[in-house]
Amino acid sequence: MTKTRKRPDKQPFLSLIFEKSTYSLPLISLLVVITFANIIQNEFTGDDVAYVRDNEYVKSVKYLLEIFTRPYPPMLPELGLYRPIVELTYMIDYALGIRHSEFESLGFKPEIDTTPFQVTDILIHLLVCIAVYFIALQIFPENKLIAFLSSAIFAVHPVHTEDVSSIVGRAETLSTLFCLLSFYLVTRSSLDESYFSPKRLLSYLFFLLALLSKETAITLPVIILIYIPLFRREELQRLTTSLNSFVFLLLYILPYIAVFMVYMVARINVVGTIGIPESSTYFAAYPNLPRVASMLIVFLAYFKLMIFPDVLHIDYNFPLPIFDGVRIPAPTGILAPLPLFGLFMLLLWVGGGVYLFVKRNKLAFLLLWFPVTLFPVSNIIPFGDIMAERFLYLPSAGFCILIGWVFSRFILLHSAHSPHLSRQTQIALVVFVIVMLAMMYRSIKRNLDWRDNITLWKSVERIDPENYNVNHALGHSYLVLRQRHLEQGNALLALGRTSEAQQHLRLAEKYEQIAIKYFYKSIEKHPEYLESYYNLALLLMYAKKPNFDEALRLVQYLLDHTFPDDWRDAAHFNFTMASVYFGMKKYDKAIEYYLRAIRFDPNRMDYYNNIASAYAMSGNFKMAEKYWRYVLAREPFNKTATKRIKQLEALKRLYGTNIPPTAKFPFSLTPPQLDK
Repeated sequence: MTKTRKRPDKQPFLSLIFEKSTYSLPLISLLVVITFANIIQNEFTGDDVAYVRDNEYVKSVKYLLEIFTRPYPPMLPELGLYRPIVELTYMIDYALGIRHSEFESLGFKPEIDTTPFQVTDILIHLLVCIAVYFIALQIFPENKLIAFLSSAIFAVHPVHTEDVSSIVGRAETLSTLFCLLSFYLVTRSSLDESYFSPKRLLSYLFFLLALLSKETAITLPVIILIYIPLFRREELQRLTTSLNSFVFLLLYILPYIAVFMVYMVARINVVGTIGIPESSTYFAAYPNLPRVASMLIVFLAYFKLMIFPDVLHIDYNFPLPIFDGVRIPAPTGILAPLPLFGLFMLLLWVGGGVYLFVKRNKLAFLLLWFPVTLFPVSNIIPFGDIMAERFLYLPSAGFCILIGWVFSRFILLHSAHSPHLSRQTQIALVVFVIVMLAMMYRSIKRNLDWRDNITLWKSVERIDPENYNVNHALGHSYLVLRQRHLEQGNALLALGRTSEAQQHLRLAEKYEQIAIKYFYKSIEKHPEYLESYYNLALLLMYAKKPNFDEALRLVQYLLDHTFPDDWRDAAHFNFTMASVYFGMKKYDKAIEYYLRAIRFDPNRMDYYNNIASAYAMSGNFKMAEKYWRYVLAREPFNKTATKRIKQLEALKRLYGTNIPPTAKFPFSLTPPQLDK
C-alpha cells in the first residue's frame, strides 16, 4: 500500500517573505538610506547655529558634566529647555567634525563639518524605524506584514524630514527612540515581574534618557496604562480582581512617575521653572476661546500632514498654510466652521478610540496613541510654537502602524489562504508602492530645502510669501553669507592670493545688495519688525559704500519705538547709535550714546571697551585708559582691553605720560562690531 505524503498547508506568499526580519530590516534600512542620504552635505540651518554650532558647551569634553547643570542652549536660558543627552551626542559629533581652517593663522576658528551630525541623525532615525517595526510585531504578532509596512511608511514619511534633516530635530528623534525602547521592554516583560528585574530597570533608564532628550516623553506612562488592559487583559485578570486592577496599574507605573519626579527636580534645579516662561509661549496674549479654536484648526493641519504631506513649512503661523495657495486666517471664536470641524474630528478620533478601548479592540491603542502623544505640544499647556512638523515624530509612530494595518488588510484580503497573489492583492501592492515612491520623492526633494538657510527660507517664500518672518530671515541669511565671503576675501588678500580674494569680495558685494533688498522688503510689509531695522542699519554701516545717514535714521526709529522697560534693547540700540557715529568719526556723539548704553546696562564690558576707543580716537587718552583699566579690573583676561593698554603703553614710551591729543594710535580703530 502506497503511503500518501501529507501536503503542507499553503501560506500567503507575502507572509512567507516577511515571516522573519531577515528581509524586512535590510529593506527598511535601504529605504532610510535612499531617502535621507542627500542630507549629508547640509549646513547648519535655523536653530542649529545657536544650539549646536555656537554652543560652547558642546565643543570640548571638559564641559561633559556641565551640560547636565546648564539650560539648553546655555546662552538662551530664557527658553526654559533642558536636554543634556542631546548635547552629549552633539559633543561627540563636534569632536568628529572639527576641521582645521587654512586661515587659522589669521585668527579664524576651526571649521565644523556637519557630516558626522547628519550621519548620526540618519542612524537614529533608522533605529527608531526598527523600534517601530518590533513594537508593531508586539501589537500584531499574527501578521508580520503589518510590522514591515508600518516601519516602511515611518521610514520615508515626508513629515519626518525636519526631524532628520535639521540637527536640532535630534531632540525629537532621540527622545522617541528611548521612549519606544522603554515601551518595548514593557511589552516584553510580564506584569508580575519584580520592579527590579533587568527588563524593568532598563525600561526606567530608557524613560529617563527620553526625558533628558525632550520633555514630551512624559506621555509614556499614559501609553502603558492604555496598552496593558488591551494586550495583557488575561494576565491582568489573573493577578488582580476587577476592584483592584486600577490600583495595580497605578502601582505598575509608579516607578515611571518616580523617574519623572527625579527628572523634574533636576530640571527645576537647572532651569528654574516647570515649563517654559509665559512670555515665551505662542498664545501668551490670546484669550482662551481663540486659543482653543486655533488648536482645533492645528489638529486638522496635523491630521492632514499625516495623510497628505504636500505643503511642508518651517515657520507655521496664522494665516496657516494648509494647501498650496490656501492659508487659513486666525479664528476669532470657536463657533467658526473650521474650529467646529476640528472639534468634530477630534471627538470622532478620541471617541472612536475610547469606544474600541471599551470593546477591547487593539486598534484603540493606535487611535489613542496619536492624541495622547500630541498632547504636550497641543498648547492646552502653553507652549512656544503653534505647530511644527517635528512635533509629529512620536505621534506618527502609532499613526504609521495604523496605516500599515490598513494596507495589510487590503493586501492580504484575498490572499490569506493562497500562496499566489490575487488580482486585488496585486492592485493593493501597486497602490502601496506608488504611495511609498511618492513619499520618498517628497522627502528627498524636501531634504534639499534644508541644504542651507537660504534654500530653507526660499522654500517658505515659494509657498508662503506673506509669512511674517520670511523676508527678515532671507535678509539675515544673505547677510551671514556676505560676511563669510568678506572674511574669506580679506584673509586671501592677507595671504597674497589676490585673484581668489577678488572672487569672494565680489560675491560679498552681491549678497550685500540682496540682503539690503530683503530687509527693506521686511520693513515695508511689517514696519513693527524692529530686528529688520537693526540688521539693515548694521549692514549699511559696514557696507562697501557705507550709508551712515540712513543707518542713523533706522537706529533712531529703533530708539523711538523701544519701551522704557525693555532696558536690554534700549542699551543695545544706544550702543548701535554710538557705533554709527563712531564710523562717521563723530566721536563726541559716539561717547554720548555709549554713556547712555552703559547707564542701561553697566555690566557689558564691550560697551566700556568701545567708549574707551572713542575717547582714544578723540585724543582723550586719559579717559580711554581709565575705561580699559576698568575692564581689566573686572575681566583680567579681556583680550581687547589687554591689547589696547599695551598700545597705550607704547605711546607713553614715545611721548611720555601726557600723550598729546594729536598723537596717532598705533593701529587705527574701526567701528566696533555689533553682536545682537
